[in-house]
This record gives sequence, C-alpha cells and structure tokens, in this order.
Amino acid sequence: MTVSYLVTLHNKEQFIGPVLDSVLAEHATTGGEIIIYDDASTDRSPVIVREYLAARAGAPVRVIRGEQNRGVSVATSELVAAAVQPYIRLIDADDLLVPGSTPQLVRLLRKHRLGLIYGGMVRAHVRDPGERLSLETPCEILDDAIAEVLRLDFNGNPSSSLFRASTLTQVCPLLEWIKRTQDFTIILRLACRGVRIGRVRPVVAIAPAEYTGNNLSSATGAMQAEICRTVAYEQAYIPLDKLRRTTLRYVRRARGYFQRYDAPDLSAADELRLWYWRQFSSLVSSETCVRRLNALADFLERDAVPA
Repeated sequence: MTVSYLVTLHNKEQFIGPVLDSVLAEHATTGGEIIIYDDASTDRSPVIVREYLAARAGAPVRVIRGEQNRGVSVATSELVAAAVQPYIRLIDADDLLVPGSTPQLVRLLRKHRLGLIYGGMVRAHVRDPGERLSLETPCEILDDAIAEVLRLDFNGNPSSSLFRASTLTQVCPLLEWIKRTQDFTIILRLACRGVRIGRVRPVVAIAPAEYTGNNLSSATGAMQAEICRTVAYEQAYIPLDKLRRTTLRYVRRARGYFQRYDAPDLSAADELRLWYWRQFSSLVSSETCVRRLNALADFLERDAVPA
C-alpha cells in the first residue's frame, strides 16, 4: 500500500508544521515516502522544515530545494518525477489530511479499479470533518469524466485526491505557465486520456478557513484565464459538442466576472464580441472555440481583479 506523499511548499510558514504532522500520521498507516519541494520560499518555511525534521530524527522526509521560484506546476512535476511508490497523494503545504483517509482511498481505488479517486474538502482547519471513509463508502464513477471536469462547479483538488503513479506520469510534466489551476489541469488531462475516475463524499482534506496571500487561486481573473487556455490546449481530446458548450459557458462566466468587478478596460468592441459569442456558439468549429477561449484568457489576464 506504499504511498508517495508529495508536498509543494512556497511561503507557508504558518501552516507547514501542522501539515507535516498530518502527513506523517498518514505515512505511519501506509508506509512509503514523503518528499517536499520547496519552491524557493523567502519566508521561514525552510527553517521550520529543518527544525521540524531535526526534532524528529529518522522521519522519512526528503526535501528538494528549488533554486528559484518557478511555480506550482514545476514543483509538482519535479515531485512526480522523484516519486517511486505506486500511489501518489499530492498535498498543498496549507492543507491537512484527514486521519486515516489515505489507506481507505487506496483500498477504494483498488476495489473500483480507478486511476484517480478524490473525496470532499472543507475550508476550515477543524478537528472532526464528519463522516469518515470505509470500504463500504459509496464511490461514484465518473461515466463522462470530461464533461464533469468542465462543469463550472467541479471541486476536485490535489490534496483530496489519490492517484496511481502510472496514471499521473501520463500527464506530467505539467506546462510551466500553469500557476494557479494545476488541480483542474491534472484532472482534465487525465479525463481526456480516458483514466477511470471515482469520487466519494466524505471529507479527506481540510484547507485553511481563509484564502491566504500566497494562495494560488487568489486572483479570480487570472485563474479563469488559465482554465480557458488549458481547455484550448487540450481541445484535440474534447468532443466538439462539449467544446462548444464549454466555450459558451466560459464566455458567460467571463461576462459575469466583468459585470461583478466592473472592469474598466473592457472596451465597447470587447463587449460586442462577448455578446456575439454568446449568441452564436452552437455551430462553430473547434478552431473557432480555441480562438475564443484564448481571446477570453487575454481579456481576463488584462483585467484580472484580486478575489
């Protein structure tokens, strides 16, 4: 059942100690390895990690130190390349693992012959997340995983997921320009390659109660832009009808974003283009969808407003 616990770390000094506590507790139930990739942190994170490991001699933790900050996609790719165990749990350095969740995720993944399984996640560091996993926990198989991932409310997250290493290596290394949406990118790419994906309802990971300044999803516009570019990049794997619906959905979402924040740089011509795209998206080609998605990304990156 050995698992590679892979922790991406950048300036999370207030969280990394408790996160390592939760990871070591999980490791004690599964065996395997723990690898931290410190993406050139500039706060006290490296010191805290060194002191933590010095106080726990023999802890099975390896640290890889990036010489410069290159972003979460590079960090994730480096960790996946370094991992040697058959199962992988990716962990953001501010997310706690629910005690006992990993061995149950492994058992459910094996039982249902999955390449990826993910569970629930809550945004509050709490002691008791509620319902716990067991082998009797219902597991929903995503029959149309591409459509599910492309929905606006898709809630997969690396910290709440367990991967077969052999499936995750199919989609890594990740593109370096993915800075905020590596979770969406990983799961979309797996879905596009036909990986069998399942989900369970119980909470298996716990995020901080509030977004932090270093949270990778803290800029709503930039995050939406990356999602648009990722879908455009993967368009060859996405059936045309789904690509059309997704393009229309993302156009509507972008329009709602601009209305919400009253972005001042959206010109009258841009407004007209968005209106036209909303009216005539059901008959366009895949090439037109790609152009529109990339144009939306340009809009969103230009006018990105912090969430």
